[in-house]
Amino acid sequence: MLAPPRHKAIASIKRILIKQPAFVSILSNTSWLLVERVGNLVVRFFVSVWVIRYLGPTDYGIYSYAISLTAIIAGIATLGLDSIVVRDLSRDVAPARHIVTTALTLYIVGAVVATAVTVIIALVTENDNVTRLAVMIASAQLLFQPANVFDLWFQARIKSKYPVIARSIATIASSALQIILVVRQASLTAFMWVVVAHAVFTALGLYSSFRLRGPGFSIWPLRLTGAKALLHDAWPLLIVNLSILVYVKIDQIMLGNMADSSLVGEYSVAIRLSEIWYFVPVAIGTSLLPGVVRARTGVSAVTYRDRMQAFYDVMAIISYVVAIPMTLLAAPLINLLFGGEYQNAAEVLKIHIWAFIFVSLGVARGRWLIAEGLMKFSMFATVLGALVNVAMNVWLIPNYGGTGAAWATLVSYAVSGYFSCLLHRPLLPVFVQMTKSLFVPLRLAAFARQIRFLIDDRRHNT
Repeated sequence: MLAPPRHKAIASIKRILIKQPAFVSILSNTSWLLVERVGNLVVRFFVSVWVIRYLGPTDYGIYSYAISLTAIIAGIATLGLDSIVVRDLSRDVAPARHIVTTALTLYIVGAVVATAVTVIIALVTENDNVTRLAVMIASAQLLFQPANVFDLWFQARIKSKYPVIARSIATIASSALQIILVVRQASLTAFMWVVVAHAVFTALGLYSSFRLRGPGFSIWPLRLTGAKALLHDAWPLLIVNLSILVYVKIDQIMLGNMADSSLVGEYSVAIRLSEIWYFVPVAIGTSLLPGVVRARTGVSAVTYRDRMQAFYDVMAIISYVVAIPMTLLAAPLINLLFGGEYQNAAEVLKIHIWAFIFVSLGVARGRWLIAEGLMKFSMFATVLGALVNVAMNVWLIPNYGGTGAAWATLVSYAVSGYFSCLLHRPLLPVFVQMTKSLFVPLRLAAFARQIRFLIDDRRHNT
């Protein structure tokens, strides 16, 4: 008896995948990242629901404000090096030890500067003692951020399993501390120290993973050989990262300065439900970056273009699957999870969730820009998005509050990640590809391209 065509196709795909260990490695890496993000997300989300209910809109608004301000300054600490370090480790342009130790040295310098800047801002600009103390405590987490360089080595080797385990343990430990604080009815200050504790746990876990499962070389002594080359390629991405952080976090900071803390708390609840999904495109893009970099010169132009179109299509499908249900369920979801105190967050969520589609497409385009060496355009696009966000916040927040900030975010994401392609001729084909991906629900053939993308990617990485 002949097997049904569908069963034949499934069997054929299985045979292909089994014979391609490189593809299996990428799939396994992505799976680990997704499991980590989903698992940690579940733990942190439900714990945060408890914390948000306990703190109330005003204290949670201060908590979110302090973390948002620190996050913007934290962009200084990375120096835009993350993707460049992964790129160089993937290409083997220099001994891995030299790249890692040089990057670690630069990260340490950046972390110290970022911490000092945050403390100065808190002392000079904040009039409220509680807010000032919250920002200063939150800034201490920056001193442990350099340990992320160990994660970059695992990313380049498509071996994210061990950093995933380390970060998961840190999340569980810090979540347990938050639960204890809620039970003991602790102050806001205690919750800010848990933010620092999480950074410490994560740094220790990443360093331990690197020592136990890493390349086996010592990171000491630190060195600056090659720092100039890294910084030369990374400085546009530093501007990019800072700009991204501005238009991701500036709305909460501007709400805090132009409105009151309770409004920041309501807005923060809405974007928490919106931004929890951002890990999906980031996890996929993290696993595919080494392959995209290698594919730049390893396949034909047509295959490379088709591969990127499939990448955009996958990102768009994921976005629609998330945005439509979240829009329809916003009000009951807010009331169920956070209570009537946060009911105004529902209208913010209905708007803010649609920024996810431009975030997803922007992640895919960002990988292409890195592979093409167009980091300066990334800088231009994100700076443009940040300026649009700030300008629209100034215009909309006084009259529309949180919903105005949500519209500012949506428009700025669209400008930065999509419409900016129209301003640079070499990116016009990318604009066409991204436009096609927006209509992917009407293009059933895109599913075939997605399968083709995966198969081509594993062939190229073999």
